[in-house]
Amino acid sequence: MRSQGNNKYCMDFNSGTAVGGNKMHLWDCDGGNSEKLQVLESGIIQNRDKNWKYCIDTPVANADYGEQLQIYQRNNNDTDQKFTLDTVNEWKQTSF
Repeated sequence: MRSQGNNKYCMDFNSGTAVGGNKMHLWDCDGGNSEKLQVLESGIIQNRDKNWKYCIDTPVANADYGEQLQIYQRNNNDTDQKFTLDTVNEWKQTSF
């Protein structure tokens, strides 16, 4: 998942390996598992590291402005791990 503003950066987590509570951030894309995400129909955005057991999560069920997302063990019933994705019109893709 890349930033529209500068797509040389990928959504990543700060430890490089999935550990519950690690914060998400933008980082140079390097092809590692920490930046490989899959969006499920349910709205869960899971991570490839550790056999897809972790996903993006809102810390302590707090989806407030400025809260930093984290990686956490997936729970299919947890609404804090489900997101609604909208399409972005007019995004001109550049090379990777």
